[in-house]
Amino acid sequence: MSSSIFIFGAGGVAREVAWIIDDINKVEPKWDIKGFLVDGKCTTNYIDKIPVINGLNCLKDNQSPKVIIAVGSGAKRAEIASRILSINSETQFPNIIHPSVIKSNLVSFGVGNIIYPNCVITTNVVIGNYNQIHIASVLSHDSIVKDYVTILPGCNISGNVVLNEGCSLGVGSKIIQQKSVGRNSFIGAGAIVINSIPEGVLAVGIPAIIKKKY
Repeated sequence: MSSSIFIFGAGGVAREVAWIIDDINKVEPKWDIKGFLVDGKCTTNYIDKIPVINGLNCLKDNQSPKVIIAVGSGAKRAEIASRILSINSETQFPNIIHPSVIKSNLVSFGVGNIIYPNCVITTNVVIGNYNQIHIASVLSHDSIVKDYVTILPGCNISGNVVLNEGCSLGVGSKIIQQKSVGRNSFIGAGAIVINSIPEGVLAVGIPAIIKKKY
Protein backbone atom coordinates (compact mmCIF):
# COMPACT_ATOMS: atom_id res chain seq x y z
CA MET A 1 0.00 0.00 0.00
CA SER A 2 1.31 3.43 -0.94
CA SER A 3 1.80 6.23 1.60
CA SER A 4 0.63 9.81 1.13
CA ILE A 5 3.37 12.39 0.64
CA PHE A 6 3.48 16.14 0.06
CA ILE A 7 6.21 17.78 -2.02
CA PHE A 8 7.15 21.22 -0.66
CA GLY A 9 7.89 23.48 -3.61
CA ALA A 10 6.54 23.99 -7.09
CA GLY A 11 9.66 24.70 -9.12
CA GLY A 12 12.10 22.60 -11.06
CA VAL A 13 13.40 20.55 -8.12
CA ALA A 14 9.84 19.78 -7.01
CA ARG A 15 8.90 18.56 -10.48
CA GLU A 16 12.06 16.44 -10.58
CA VAL A 17 11.14 14.87 -7.25
CA ALA A 18 7.70 14.01 -8.64
CA TRP A 19 9.49 12.28 -11.54
CA ILE A 20 11.74 10.34 -9.14
CA ILE A 21 8.70 9.26 -7.14
CA ASP A 22 7.00 8.14 -10.34
CA ASP A 23 10.01 5.96 -11.17
CA ILE A 24 10.01 4.53 -7.62
CA ASN A 25 6.33 3.64 -8.00
CA LYS A 26 7.04 1.81 -11.26
CA VAL A 27 9.23 -0.61 -9.28
CA GLU A 28 6.97 -0.78 -6.23
CA PRO A 29 3.88 1.37 -5.50
CA LYS A 30 5.19 3.31 -2.52
CA TRP A 31 4.07 6.95 -2.66
CA ASP A 32 0.84 8.79 -3.40
CA ILE A 33 1.62 12.45 -4.08
CA LYS A 34 -1.08 14.57 -2.45
CA GLY A 35 0.19 17.80 -3.95
CA PHE A 36 2.85 20.45 -4.29
CA LEU A 37 2.85 22.54 -1.10
CA VAL A 38 3.56 26.26 -1.51
CA ASP A 39 3.88 28.67 1.40
CA GLY A 40 1.77 31.48 0.05
CA LYS A 41 -0.50 32.02 -2.88
CA CYS A 42 -0.01 30.38 -6.25
CA THR A 43 -2.24 31.15 -9.22
CA THR A 44 -1.69 27.69 -10.73
CA ASN A 45 -4.08 25.00 -9.53
CA TYR A 46 -2.18 22.04 -11.02
CA ILE A 47 1.37 21.34 -12.15
CA ASP A 48 1.82 18.26 -14.34
CA LYS A 49 -1.63 17.08 -13.16
CA ILE A 50 -0.59 17.29 -9.49
CA PRO A 51 -2.62 19.75 -7.37
CA VAL A 52 -0.96 22.82 -5.89
CA ILE A 53 -1.84 23.40 -2.22
CA ASN A 54 -1.48 26.94 -0.90
CA GLY A 55 -0.22 27.23 2.67
CA LEU A 56 0.90 24.71 5.28
CA ASN A 57 -2.32 24.54 7.29
CA CYS A 58 -3.18 21.22 5.65
CA LEU A 59 -0.41 19.65 7.75
CA LYS A 60 -1.98 20.63 11.07
CA ASP A 61 -4.71 18.01 11.10
CA ASN A 62 -2.69 15.21 9.50
CA GLN A 63 -1.32 12.50 11.75
CA SER A 64 2.42 12.16 11.05
CA PRO A 65 2.27 13.71 7.56
CA LYS A 66 5.12 12.92 5.19
CA VAL A 67 6.83 15.82 3.39
CA ILE A 68 9.84 16.04 1.10
CA ILE A 69 11.36 19.52 0.85
CA ALA A 70 12.20 20.11 -2.81
CA VAL A 71 13.84 23.52 -3.05
CA GLY A 72 17.35 24.20 -4.28
CA SER A 73 18.72 26.36 -1.45
CA GLY A 74 20.11 24.54 1.57
CA ALA A 75 19.42 27.55 3.80
CA LYS A 76 15.83 27.63 2.59
CA ARG A 77 15.43 23.92 3.27
CA ALA A 78 16.56 24.49 6.87
CA GLU A 79 14.07 27.32 7.31
CA ILE A 80 11.21 25.31 5.77
CA ALA A 81 11.90 22.21 7.87
CA SER A 82 11.81 24.31 11.04
CA ARG A 83 8.56 25.98 10.01
CA ILE A 84 6.86 22.71 9.12
CA LEU A 85 7.86 21.13 12.44
CA SER A 86 6.49 24.17 14.28
CA ILE A 87 3.11 23.51 12.61
CA ASN A 88 3.13 19.75 13.15
CA SER A 89 5.94 18.27 15.24
CA GLU A 90 5.00 14.77 14.08
CA THR A 91 5.85 15.50 10.45
CA GLN A 92 8.08 12.88 8.86
CA PHE A 93 10.66 13.62 6.17
CA PRO A 94 11.38 10.42 4.20
CA ASN A 95 14.39 9.89 1.96
CA ILE A 96 13.55 9.83 -1.75
CA ILE A 97 16.10 7.67 -3.57
CA HIS A 98 15.85 6.83 -7.27
CA PRO A 99 15.85 3.08 -8.01
CA SER A 100 18.92 3.40 -10.24
CA VAL A 101 21.13 4.58 -7.35
CA ILE A 102 23.96 2.17 -6.53
CA LYS A 103 24.78 2.21 -2.82
CA SER A 104 26.44 0.05 -0.21
CA ASN A 105 24.40 -1.43 2.61
CA LEU A 106 26.82 0.40 4.89
CA VAL A 107 25.62 3.85 3.86
CA SER A 108 23.91 5.77 6.68
CA PHE A 109 21.06 8.18 5.91
CA GLY A 110 19.37 10.82 8.05
CA VAL A 111 16.03 12.23 6.87
CA GLY A 112 14.68 14.31 4.02
CA ASN A 113 17.40 13.46 1.48
CA ILE A 114 16.83 13.43 -2.28
CA ILE A 115 19.13 11.16 -4.30
CA TYR A 116 18.80 11.52 -8.06
CA PRO A 117 19.26 8.85 -10.78
CA ASN A 118 22.58 7.14 -11.52
CA CYS A 119 24.38 8.24 -8.37
CA VAL A 120 26.94 5.90 -6.79
CA ILE A 121 27.51 5.91 -3.02
CA THR A 122 30.18 3.48 -1.90
CA THR A 123 30.92 2.07 1.52
CA ASN A 124 30.68 3.66 4.99
CA VAL A 125 29.39 6.98 3.70
CA VAL A 126 27.38 9.04 6.22
CA ILE A 127 24.65 11.29 4.81
CA GLY A 128 22.88 13.64 7.20
CA ASN A 129 19.57 15.46 6.72
CA TYR A 130 17.84 17.39 3.92
CA ASN A 131 20.63 16.96 1.37
CA GLN A 132 20.30 16.84 -2.41
CA ILE A 133 22.62 14.66 -4.48
CA HIS A 134 21.90 15.26 -8.14
CA ILE A 135 22.23 13.11 -11.25
CA ALA A 136 25.31 10.91 -11.77
CA SER A 137 27.30 12.07 -8.76
CA VAL A 138 29.75 9.77 -6.94
CA LEU A 139 30.51 9.67 -3.21
CA SER A 140 33.43 7.48 -2.21
CA HIS A 141 34.22 5.57 0.97
CA ASP A 142 34.10 7.10 4.45
CA SER A 143 32.90 10.49 3.27
CA ILE A 144 30.54 12.56 5.40
CA VAL A 145 27.77 14.77 4.04
CA LYS A 146 26.33 16.85 6.86
CA ASP A 147 22.98 18.71 6.61
CA TYR A 148 21.44 20.93 3.89
CA VAL A 149 24.22 20.16 1.39
CA THR A 150 23.59 20.49 -2.35
CA ILE A 151 25.62 18.35 -4.77
CA LEU A 152 24.78 19.27 -8.36
CA PRO A 153 24.99 16.84 -11.33
CA GLY A 154 28.19 14.99 -12.16
CA CYS A 155 30.20 15.70 -9.02
CA ASN A 156 32.94 13.32 -7.85
CA ILE A 157 33.76 13.19 -4.14
CA SER A 158 36.75 11.05 -3.19
CA GLY A 159 37.24 9.05 0.02
CA ASN A 160 37.29 10.59 3.51
CA VAL A 161 35.87 13.93 2.36
CA VAL A 162 33.73 16.05 4.72
CA LEU A 163 31.04 18.32 3.28
CA ASN A 164 29.91 20.65 6.03
CA GLU A 165 26.46 22.07 6.64
CA GLY A 166 24.93 24.12 3.86
CA CYS A 167 27.79 23.87 1.37
CA SER A 168 27.12 23.49 -2.36
CA LEU A 169 29.10 21.78 -5.10
CA GLY A 170 28.65 23.12 -8.63
CA VAL A 171 28.05 20.94 -11.68
CA GLY A 172 30.94 18.59 -12.44
CA SER A 173 33.14 19.67 -9.55
CA LYS A 174 35.61 17.24 -7.97
CA ILE A 175 37.16 16.89 -4.51
CA ILE A 176 40.26 14.80 -3.89
CA GLN A 177 40.57 12.52 -0.87
CA GLN A 178 40.76 13.68 2.75
CA LYS A 179 39.67 17.26 2.09
CA SER A 180 36.73 19.24 3.45
CA VAL A 181 34.41 22.00 2.29
CA GLY A 182 33.42 24.51 4.95
CA ARG A 183 29.96 25.44 6.14
CA ASN A 184 27.94 27.48 3.58
CA SER A 185 30.77 27.53 1.05
CA PHE A 186 30.19 27.13 -2.67
CA ILE A 187 32.41 25.24 -5.12
CA GLY A 188 32.07 26.50 -8.68
CA ALA A 189 31.13 24.36 -11.67
CA GLY A 190 34.01 22.20 -12.91
CA ALA A 191 36.32 23.16 -10.07
CA ILE A 192 38.82 20.66 -8.64
CA VAL A 193 39.38 20.93 -4.90
CA ILE A 194 42.90 19.85 -3.87
CA ASN A 195 43.02 21.77 -0.58
CA SER A 196 40.37 22.03 2.12
CA ILE A 197 38.05 25.00 1.69
CA PRO A 198 37.11 27.16 4.72
CA GLU A 199 33.55 28.18 5.56
CA GLY A 200 31.64 30.98 3.87
CA VAL A 201 33.60 31.32 0.62
CA LEU A 202 33.27 30.84 -3.13
CA ALA A 203 36.04 28.69 -4.63
CA VAL A 204 36.45 28.23 -8.39
CA GLY A 205 38.95 26.93 -10.93
CA ILE A 206 41.49 24.16 -11.43
CA PRO A 207 42.78 23.91 -8.79
CA ALA A 208 40.02 25.62 -6.83
CA ILE A 209 41.03 28.94 -5.28
CA ILE A 210 39.00 31.29 -3.10
CA LYS A 211 37.46 34.13 -5.11
CA LYS A 212 35.02 35.60 -2.63
CA LYS A 213 34.24 35.60 1.09
CA TYR A 214 30.66 35.99 2.27
